[in-house]
Amino acid sequence: MAQVRQENEEYQSAMVSCYAEYGITGTKSMAGRVLIVFTDADGGPPPGIDAVLEVMADDCNARVPLPEHSIDKTLDEAAYGRLLDTRACIIAHGYDVPEPPSFATWRDSGLQWAWNPYTAVFGGSSGASATDEELRALDIACPQGGPNLVVFS
Repeated sequence: MAQVRQENEEYQSAMVSCYAEYGITGTKSMAGRVLIVFTDADGGPPPGIDAVLEVMADDCNARVPLPEHSIDKTLDEAAYGRLLDTRACIIAHGYDVPEPPSFATWRDSGLQWAWNPYTAVFGGSSGASATDEELRALDIACPQGGPNLVVFS
């Protein structure tokens, strides 16, 4: 989990720095992602932003590789183990996380439907409630390092 946390931090910092070279503000988000903010004084997109974003994306994506755990889409025992670690961390932070499925059930469910402790706790209408600030703090403490990350907006 510490390695995932470090990789996310390094990736986010590098992307925010790269975006800044183009005058775009990047904000660290959930699951190691970076959101970009670009508006003019009227709150709309500035003129010519599409061209800037295209060049920026090509350059920054070429210079800053994704963390290894974000690239790997394999539903293997290592990925399952990282989710179990994340589950234990979320529990340690005071949330009830249902028991996970067996490894075989998880693997056989497929990437799109594979169990994730964040979805198990916060997903759906019956999920636990948390503010954006609480979710961000939890995501920093208990980073998601697996093939099926959950990103809350």
